[in-house]
Amino acid sequence: TSDIKPGPAIDKTYYQEYTIELQIEGEFNQIMSFLSELLKLPCFVSVRKIDLRTIQESHKSLKGSIVLQKIII
Repeated sequence: TSDIKPGPAIDKTYYQEYTIELQIEGEFNQIMSFLSELLKLPCFVSVRKIDLRTIQESHKSLKGSIVLQKIII
């Protein structure tokens, strides 16, 4: 991962939402393993958006961004 961009906190009635955008690069199985480990965390983390593209030099590698959301009660 690289270029981590935290978003603003959004106040909801009973909780706050935080977003973060990550630039990510790797093979599909590596990216899925990373996301799987994130979702195992003992907090409310969800994947809001995934945008991946193949890298022209290598058809195995993907590059793109992932937007995560964390809820704090």
